[in-house]
Amino acid sequence: MERIARHDQLTRLLVLAQTFGFHLVTLDVRQHSSVHEAAVAELLRLAGVENDYRALPESRRQELLAEELSNPRPLLPPGARVSEATRQVLETFAVIRELVQLDPRLVGSYIVSMTHTVSDLLEPMLLAKEVGSGITSATPAPASRATCAAPSILCRFSKRSKTWRRPPAAWKPS
Repeated sequence: MERIARHDQLTRLLVLAQTFGFHLVTLDVRQHSSVHEAAVAELLRLAGVENDYRALPESRRQELLAEELSNPRPLLPPGARVSEATRQVLETFAVIRELVQLDPRLVGSYIVSMTHTVSDLLEPMLLAKEVGSGITSATPAPASRATCAAPSILCRFSKRSKTWRRPPAAWKPS
């Protein structure tokens, strides 16, 4: 320790940690779109909003998700019990929220695999909102990544990936 202090290596280490953060990598989280669909269906049912979300046509799903994203109330009633799968998804989003609050650079992307529709991308936004991640509407992301309350959302289309943050301003539920 005396040698480190004598050669000013501790100061250098502190400067490096303050400049680059005290982490070496960012965390990317991946989940299958069907897991989000099941969790959202359960939350909407428990909230008394929609009993059979999975049976809805895509256009109605988009409308409903956009409405719920702009509604400030949580879907989950106090004391409600959810399935193990839904609990795990919500806990994952809660951990992401905590990490982003600690340092926005800790979480790189949230990857939604097997996306087919716009609702596949709105569903994880609703789940993130449910745990208080700061998502309050389906609006474009802020220009600065540092001010964004959630990591970017990536979707996987067969063999190519596309970065997606939030639906573009021109997007309207069909």
